[in-house]
Amino acid sequence: MPNTAAGQPGVERSGFTPRSLAFGVGLTLFLAVGAPYVRNVLPSSLFDGEYLPFGVIWPVAFLAIAVHPILSRLRGRWGLTEADVALVFIMGIAATAVTGDGLAAFLLSNIAAPHYGATPENLWLQYFGQHLEAWLILPDDLNQATWLFTGRPENAPIPWGAWTVPLFWWLSLFAATYVVCISIVVLMRKQWAEHERLAFPLAEIPIEIARGMRAERPFWRTASFWWGAGPTLGIVLFNMIPWFSPGWPEIATSFGRIRPGAGFPHILLDIWFPIVGFAYFVNLDVLASVWFFHVFATVETGIMNRFGFSSGSPDIYCSASHAVGWQGFGAMTFLVLGGLWMARRHLGRAARGNESDDREMLSYRTAYIGLILGTLYLGAWLWQSGMGIGVVIAFLFATYIIYVGLTRIVIQSGLVFVRAPMTAQSFATTMIGPANMTAAELTSLAASFAWVHTVFFFMPAMAHAAKLQVDLNIDRRHMLGAVVLALAIAVPVSIYVTLLWGYDLGGANFRGYAFRGGIFNHY
Repeated sequence: MPNTAAGQPGVERSGFTPRSLAFGVGLTLFLAVGAPYVRNVLPSSLFDGEYLPFGVIWPVAFLAIAVHPILSRLRGRWGLTEADVALVFIMGIAATAVTGDGLAAFLLSNIAAPHYGATPENLWLQYFGQHLEAWLILPDDLNQATWLFTGRPENAPIPWGAWTVPLFWWLSLFAATYVVCISIVVLMRKQWAEHERLAFPLAEIPIEIARGMRAERPFWRTASFWWGAGPTLGIVLFNMIPWFSPGWPEIATSFGRIRPGAGFPHILLDIWFPIVGFAYFVNLDVLASVWFFHVFATVETGIMNRFGFSSGSPDIYCSASHAVGWQGFGAMTFLVLGGLWMARRHLGRAARGNESDDREMLSYRTAYIGLILGTLYLGAWLWQSGMGIGVVIAFLFATYIIYVGLTRIVIQSGLVFVRAPMTAQSFATTMIGPANMTAAELTSLAASFAWVHTVFFFMPAMAHAAKLQVDLNIDRRHMLGAVVLALAIAVPVSIYVTLLWGYDLGGANFRGYAFRGGIFNHY
């Protein structure tokens, strides 16, 4: 299919070809099985878990650098196009957003944890067992939940049927969340990319790889690229040898940590080659602000520790200091609400139908409907799970701030991995006060770690998909189809293999955090 400059109206846009469909489905299946395997079973580098997973970027680079020349020489029209590479990449990052910790690990472990993790010492079932809805948590009357962590006895069947009801309702929650995330990205894409001109540093990598398909001399055939890539790749490959030959020397990339003083957090002294590379695409002012506020938070935390000041226990997943976590969440709230205020004219024109949406994955009308209906479903689902209306409002407010805020930070700063300063559960509990919440509400918040903690990767992935769609002029139906197809494959396959290995090997033996420490930190 022909490909032209992005954004030109009235031109034919690129989409799926048999090649991109085959490679995209193959990569999705590979990640749906491989990502949970290396996270839980095989001690190896993770395929997923970041905003530009190496389990996606390496296969896509291999397609462009190695497979494309071979196909082109066999028959010219078999060569890959920009759209082929972009669609394979999008299917890959959509898949990694839901495999492993993106969905399967935390979902399955969290809804099976109450029965397995209950002990005479913690009295879980005595305190909140009566508030566990039957459709919300896996029953354990026949050891369905316990076997997931301990492994099933020999010749005992895997209890697939016991998972049907809870998985149906939880996956409906995830589906509504994905609709909301895509809708928000569609509504904000033009504001972010065209009005505010955010850099999208991580998207530059797949875009440049895709553009190499039609370039006479793509960047990977230039000497300057290999002067930069060669030494770093050599160091990485050299440091892989000790995994197979213990005692082999390593080239140091980590130089320990320094501590400014007693009570101050440590500052790591590491060289992260991907961070150095991605930083090339980022505005220097943004990089300076990341560095400055990290140092500022370190000094502030140290001073508070030295004076003995504490505003509470820190969040289990976020900032090491409770006070700094709240400051960070306040800053993120201002970032998101300020961004919406700056986008008010664009959003208003989109709502009135006065803004062109032919370059978006969805029409603005569909995006608004998806956002509203998706939010209503999320609220109704949480209400039915045990939360009161006030808790639902506080919880969803924090959730949306985190989703939009993290997406904005990733597309502006190019950070490969970043967390929110606090979880939505901590926000809702602290704002309302645990003394003002019922046991059912606290139980529902604990169960929600199966959902809201895991979807952080999806919305940034969709923001990058929207960037590629416009810059490479890909038909929006094909782009949306790539996302839906990847989810339709990756979600059931990753859940299936995680359950299979859990019942066969015992989830408590997994190396991933979700099946080990995670289950005891949520309830």
